[in-house]
Amino acid sequence: MARRDHAAARAAVGAVFLADGCGLGLWAGQTPRLRCGLGLSDVELALVLLAMAAGAVLAAPVAGRLAARLGSRRCTVAAGVAFALLLALPPAMPSRRLLAAAAFALGAANGALDVVASAQAAAVERALGRPVMSSLHGLLSLGALAGVGLAGLLPAAGGAFLPGLTGAALAGLVALAGRHLPGDEEPVVTDHARGRRSGPVAILGGLALLSVLAEWAMLDWSAVYLVDILRAAPGLAALGLAALAAATALGRLAGDGLVRRLGARRVLALSGALLAAGVLATVAAGDVPTALAGLALAGLGLANTLPILVSSAARLPGLGPGVGVAAMTALAYAGDLLGPAAVGLGAGLVGLRAALAGLALVGVALGAAAAAGVGGRGPVTGREWSAGLAVSAG
Repeated sequence: MARRDHAAARAAVGAVFLADGCGLGLWAGQTPRLRCGLGLSDVELALVLLAMAAGAVLAAPVAGRLAARLGSRRCTVAAGVAFALLLALPPAMPSRRLLAAAAFALGAANGALDVVASAQAAAVERALGRPVMSSLHGLLSLGALAGVGLAGLLPAAGGAFLPGLTGAALAGLVALAGRHLPGDEEPVVTDHARGRRSGPVAILGGLALLSVLAEWAMLDWSAVYLVDILRAAPGLAALGLAALAAATALGRLAGDGLVRRLGARRVLALSGALLAAGVLATVAAGDVPTALAGLALAGLGLANTLPILVSSAARLPGLGPGVGVAAMTALAYAGDLLGPAAVGLGAGLVGLRAALAGLALVGVALGAAAAAGVGGRGPVTGREWSAGLAVSAG
């Protein structure tokens, strides 16, 4: 692949990540409107969100197997177009059950897209010989912010019109990007190879679950913490989400440079330390500004953990990138479900401050994993920047 082709492939994969994030942000931003429109209770809305997560969990391993046989480029275009077009369904649904069904389908398409797009990102990393996964996830975060902004226009633009129009535009973007996505010949993975790598995949999946658990728990509970514990006004509490999300996006955009300079293993260790320090600073804060600084620090800690783990899973020898990422992603999605629930249960038992403090243990686990060799050894050296996991865990 020529240098110009490398740049085009990276831009194409970036466009897919941007479209993915924009679609997720649009969906998340319109859930309050969907709730009011159908008169959903808290439990009913939770079931709709659970349906979306269930679709993603079920689709992830299927997408990995398809990518191993058909190539991740074809699967990325198919999943991306399907996800974009399905964005028009939820606001058009006239009942709770149909909304849950639409959410399930949307989640399945998104779960498949997450897997195969990450396999494409890994193909770009192999071609370039340097990490790009963090900055691509940063584009996903920026796309999500744009999608949330678009969702704010829904009352003015009307029911399903804007989601449908946005979905069509995103589908077109993915289709155009498909012309420049890297071609990849994925190996057909044998049961023996899959079994031989089940240990490293489980390690990566468990770490990804913890990372996603911490991220979603803090996203869902940080504003509540600022209001209930620090007595912040609701409008000011929203700054907690902004601090966490903005720091995560900025950390991801800067993450590739850090990995090149320090190595993935050291960045993983640093991320764990920042996450633990940020969580403890937040729960120890006696005022809102200090808590916001703690949330921003935690966001920086969370920024690059998942990209590093995804790259490591995609590079496990004996498995196609789609298969390794799919197996890890299926475990990581469980963090979406467990994180908010775990903090809620802990808050009922020991109080919200102590429950959130427990998330610092995730940072400790990431640091311990890095010390054990997850993420590679030493500084980045060409294409071997994350191969250390296969040695240390295999």
